[in-house]
Amino acid sequence: MIAGRIYRKRRRRIGHIWRLEGTGVAVRVKIRIKSKRTGRTVETAALVNSGFKTDTAQLLIPLRLAERLGLWPPSPEVRRDEYGTSGGDVTLYVIPNELIVSVVAENRESDEVMCDAVISHIEREIPLTTS
Repeated sequence: MIAGRIYRKRRRRIGHIWRLEGTGVAVRVKIRIKSKRTGRTVETAALVNSGFKTDTAQLLIPLRLAERLGLWPPSPEVRRDEYGTSGGDVTLYVIPNELIVSVVAENRESDEVMCDAVISHIEREIPLTTS
């Protein structure tokens, strides 16, 4: 395993189980993300049980996904917050109650969850929180 990563790039699969040090098992699932503001929808993979924890329902999304959803560049009401990471503090952009998210399986879909969009210019994966 490469230090600083939680997956091997050549093995990016949905539903594959990886054993991670300290956090147990991480699983990739297919999710559907819809922006309330723009109405755009994207289906992508997200990490479950990755150790990402927040006090409220939040979805950390990469900058490129924010662009696809029409949320970047940010509007004036977007909040800038400091988040603590293993690599130090980073500034992320938060749009409260912006995303509607559901997990998608072959024959069914989970209930929709409303959450904050947290946009990162560093992150490449989408970790799901337990909130």
